[in-house]
Amino acid sequence: MKLTIDTGKYIPQPRRYGKLTVDVGEKTAHAGNIVLGSPLPHAQPAERISSPPDSKGNIRRMDSNHLISTGDSLIMKMGQKISLNQKVSDISKILLTLEWELNHSENQRLDLDISVFMTDAAKKTKEEDFIFYNNPISRCGSIRLKEDHGIGVKQSYNEIVQLDLRRVPSYIQTLAVTVTIEADERAQNFGQISKGYLRIIDAAEKKEVLSYPFAEHLSVETAIVITEIYRYKDEWRINAVGSGFKGGLAALCEHYGIEAE
Repeated sequence: MKLTIDTGKYIPQPRRYGKLTVDVGEKTAHAGNIVLGSPLPHAQPAERISSPPDSKGNIRRMDSNHLISTGDSLIMKMGQKISLNQKVSDISKILLTLEWELNHSENQRLDLDISVFMTDAAKKTKEEDFIFYNNPISRCGSIRLKEDHGIGVKQSYNEIVQLDLRRVPSYIQTLAVTVTIEADERAQNFGQISKGYLRIIDAAEKKEVLSYPFAEHLSVETAIVITEIYRYKDEWRINAVGSGFKGGLAALCEHYGIEAE
């Protein structure tokens, strides 16, 4: 199977990871071109939700406080593992959101991309199970980038992922949620982020149940595994990972079994 990703660059800089080809030149806009061994009729490029940054380079977002209750949210620590089945009322209606702020000294906007690696028991990912901006919906429908179960909060966060854990195939053991900054002449990295939060929302109850401040220990990394949602016995659990890599998307692809040529 061949997966080709055109990420919309000024200067093409293709890299290959096994059968995966990624153009890692400077991004302008995602062209939406994706070629797989068999078609993905339901998958269209995810809509980029963007708004002008404020004077400090932070993204202005809609206030979700009137929609999402946060009073009972538990703050996770790095390495902590918690049962999702015990925290949400319906594991088919979960939202995973990310939001961040830039350091006050930064005048430019960071372009961060969220991806989900659906891994098997060996922690390896098939190319068709790599969910990202040009393949935003998993074949099983369990993962949908930029969607919010129809509750109207997707404009309130930098990134949002709709999850339906009941639809995850049995061979998938872990959903690794990652974020990357492709290093270019600006030499951007996660050290330019002052605050970053992962939030887990019970969409059925419109209630935030977990949050994780993931950016506290980051510096020169250009890719991070923020969290892993994984099977444990008869339930789904979440692990606050926060592991950083210096190699951007390439490092993540190799970490999850998409070998570089």
